[in-house]
Amino acid sequence: MIPKFAKKLLDSLKKYTKKYGLVFTLGFFVAIFSFVFTNAVMKPFSSPKSCTLCHEMDEAYSSWELSSHGGNSTIMATDCSICHLPPKEKYFRYLAAKSYVGVRDVFKHVFMEYDVEEMRLSVLDKMPNSRCLYCHNNLLKKSSSVGAMIAHKNTLFPLEGDEPKCVECHSSLHEREKKIFSSE
Repeated sequence: MIPKFAKKLLDSLKKYTKKYGLVFTLGFFVAIFSFVFTNAVMKPFSSPKSCTLCHEMDEAYSSWELSSHGGNSTIMATDCSICHLPPKEKYFRYLAAKSYVGVRDVFKHVFMEYDVEEMRLSVLDKMPNSRCLYCHNNLLKKSSSVGAMIAHKNTLFPLEGDEPKCVECHSSLHEREKKIFSSE
């Protein structure tokens, strides 16, 4: 025997399902299609090489490619999104940031003068330490000198009001540390 309140609840649920079931099903399939479509469209624009579709990024791409963050056989390579966008694990924040930055850059490329140095400084100014610490989380264990350990400790555990940023010391992240054609 079903209690009266449960019977009433089941009757309302059946009525609701008959009335809105088609809308829910349609909405479900539209959401799945949108998710798959968004990821399919985003894939070709998610490689570092795709950043060079705008000629302003050629220099950044070339210098990244030759840097320690670019592809090489001894160090794990990173791509543009790891440093310049929220983590991919935070999918909706990542998608929103990727869309915003992409549209902004295309707009500036088409309709405005794009000052590469001004944009570089703007990007460095907005770069949070968390982007660097995503990969470089063991800074205190692998410091090359006492001075580096102190600087990293001050960055990881800043005094109130003083929040040093990784990019204050490491502003030339794309540049190769040794000259390509030098004997060093």
